[in-house]
Amino acid sequence: MKPRVLYSEANYPVIVRNKGYFIDKTEYVARLEKIANPVFLRPRRFGKTLLCSILRHYYDLNCADEFEELFSHTWIGQHPTGNQNSYIPRSAPSYPFPEYNFSYLLPKSLSRRI
Repeated sequence: MKPRVLYSEANYPVIVRNKGYFIDKTEYVARLEKIANPVFLRPRRFGKTLLCSILRHYYDLNCADEFEELFSHTWIGQHPTGNQNSYIPRSAPSYPFPEYNFSYLLPKSLSRRI
């Protein structure tokens, strides 16, 4: 089955489970671990929300049972950092990791025109 482009889908497990088209950029997870204060400055529609979803599912201890399913086909699944599924959400056990969705933010120039 040919991968489909799941337009505007930024939930990593949904993309994997629906065999969506995915450009593997998980190598950046290992690089991010070496940066003390990472900042996500990317243009609109550049995958910031998807990256946050990947990070959540990679580090969240509550997602450990899904690790093979979600990451075995990726670079980080074949080269784990040792920190995978090792963090408990600050608000555990009642609440999951926070989920960020940058698609709701309007650029300053666009918000002035609206």
